[in-house]
Amino acid sequence: MKPKNMAAQLDDFSDHVQELIDFLRLKRVYEKALNINIPGIDLEQAKAFTQKVHQVCPYSNATRNNIEVELITTNHD
Repeated sequence: MKPKNMAAQLDDFSDHVQELIDFLRLKRVYEKALNINIPGIDLEQAKAFTQKVHQVCPYSNATRNNIEVELITTNHD
């Protein structure tokens, strides 16, 4: 993968993360499963990004050890 292409994918991923955080904030979702779709990248990369975001997400941190969350990551276009 070319570095420029990877940078564009990371920017796109950042947009998806912000959308997820905004959705959680607005809907006050307290479910056990989060379905995350990151199109256009390898599934293993998508899962790795999801895990990293889950570690720094303020909502994940607030509920950690209180609510068990299942992360379901896909990479469908």
